[in-house]
Amino acid sequence: MVRRAWLLAARRRLWSVAEEVENTGSTARDHLANERTLLSWWNTGMTFFSTGIALFSSFELLDENSSTRTGIAGNSSQGAPLRRRITGASLPVEPPPRGGWKVAEASGLLVANGTLIMLYGTLNYFRVQSCIARGFFPQNKVGVLGVMSS
Repeated sequence: MVRRAWLLAARRRLWSVAEEVENTGSTARDHLANERTLLSWWNTGMTFFSTGIALFSSFELLDENSSTRTGIAGNSSQGAPLRRRITGASLPVEPPPRGGWKVAEASGLLVANGTLIMLYGTLNYFRVQSCIARGFFPQNKVGVLGVMSS
């Protein structure tokens, strides 16, 4: 019986990580607005992140000689360009698109930017949450300037 009471108490402590606060004035509304702001930061970050992945993936699809697309480098029958495999024609092999490093660099910057935006949004969420609990309201200047500059 003692063991069961101990397990129930431990479960209650582990699962109730959310702190209960008194709903005076606009406390609940402020916390809900803070959560919506966190979701907006994550939405913006995921947009940057997924755009970077899509840009890199679409460029890899254009490069018909890419070993990452076909899994096989070179001009073997399985690694032949897609158009030649579908039509069966022996068309001359087109050179791969130039500037692959530029696309990879832009994709990397978009992914890194998205990751930083999501990280900042999460840190800002906890900062605002602690300020609301103490009865203060922090102004957000750094995040807005960061997103505008990116």
